[in-house]
Amino acid sequence: MVRSFASSYARSPAAGTGERGAGRVGTALSFVAHNGTQQDDAMTRDRATQEEITRLDQAVEDFALEMKARLREQAMKGYRGWDDPENYQRIVEMMVKHAAVAAGEEVDVANLAMILWSLRRRRGADLG
Repeated sequence: MVRSFASSYARSPAAGTGERGAGRVGTALSFVAHNGTQQDDAMTRDRATQEEITRLDQAVEDFALEMKARLREQAMKGYRGWDDPENYQRIVEMMVKHAAVAAGEEVDVANLAMILWSLRRRRGADLG
């Protein structure tokens, strides 16, 4: 059974419990400055700034693991259509509906944001 991704994005019982995304990703995220250049010159940063960047990188890495796990869960349930431009407006509506994030729904909102970002990126900013 194929389900439309945009028709239902219900949370699973495990959502927000930390059960998904266990383990570590071997690649580290790099801090990217607003101008798009990679900032790998750790020697020029003070210790507090480097520690802040490290914590940010770790938080993003951990969160991305949760996002991927949630998307896999939905794909395994048969949800499709996240990358179909025809679903764009419906996904926008879902994002607005989830804007008042309840505990444990942060990953769902982030995934909706990623989907919208991906659709806009592929089709141009004229979608919305």
